[in-house]
Amino acid sequence: MKHLAAVVLAAGKGTRMKSATPKVLHPLLGIPLLGHVIDLLDRSGLGRIVVVVGHGAEQVSDYLATLKTGVRVETVLQKEQLGTGHAVNCCRDLFKGWHGEILIICGDTPLLRFRTIGGFIASHASAGNTLSVLSSVLDDPEGYGRILRDAEGGSVIGIVEEKDADARQRKIREINSGTYMVSAEFLFDALEKVDTDNAQGEYYLTDIVAFAVDMGMKVNAYPLAGVEEVMGINSRYQLSLAEAVMLDRLRRYWMEQGVTFLNAPTVYVEKSVSLAGDVIIEPNVVLRGSTVVGGGARIGAFSLLQDAEIAEGQQVPPCSHLCLNAQGCQK
Repeated sequence: MKHLAAVVLAAGKGTRMKSATPKVLHPLLGIPLLGHVIDLLDRSGLGRIVVVVGHGAEQVSDYLATLKTGVRVETVLQKEQLGTGHAVNCCRDLFKGWHGEILIICGDTPLLRFRTIGGFIASHASAGNTLSVLSSVLDDPEGYGRILRDAEGGSVIGIVEEKDADARQRKIREINSGTYMVSAEFLFDALEKVDTDNAQGEYYLTDIVAFAVDMGMKVNAYPLAGVEEVMGINSRYQLSLAEAVMLDRLRRYWMEQGVTFLNAPTVYVEKSVSLAGDVIIEPNVVLRGSTVVGGGARIGAFSLLQDAEIAEGQQVPPCSHLCLNAQGCQK
């Protein structure tokens, strides 16, 4: 994995968020969207992580500097947001003389699973592809680029963005997730050929797929991503949808570890919280930050715990408000 790097696209403004905060820094269960993606990549054991920053570059870079990861996280500035192809091309100088594969991923896709990325990387490597695309098959593909395959063997021949697609292409249900694996040498050669002759007047990263096919290189798309995994966060409504998905995952995980949630859908628990076995969480409880709950403890209904430490067997009365660090406790 030392010869595998990641490029994270995190330069967008996120105008639909209607916020002064850069989109990738909006929190999801207590962690910025970008933090979820970096954590996924860090756990995947990559040799390098490069984040393309743009809007709110200083804020995003400052946040990245606070992260403790197993690999150094580098940043590169995209001064103008001219499309995904342009964003990746901004990394060209950082990868001079570097030989290996590059995983390209969006910084606003926090729901991608570790097993999905692992399977995608393994599929790319075992097939010996020059370029691989992580795809998904959706009942409603509106808004996504479509994977184009030939009529004979189903081989990938390109990707068409929805704004450039014709009526037939828009009926295609296999979509581009925005995650790619590609040879670094091919990637930066191909990006020199990308132009802005499209509906949005941008440099599309997707154009490199057709270039690879035309050059006779091995290209494939792998529909390994679930419907919820490909969700990008472009609005506060989509953020709320992602929160519901991630909360369900977390609650299910903790129940599999021996935790009981009474009326589970009403319990809010952040990713950084730690719960021991035989803990009972009553309805409408909020668990935030670095809260740790010892085995056999019971948290009463309508309680808020933030950065709190609950001993084994402790009974927390309903409507309690506990915070280890009063200065950081949110009322």
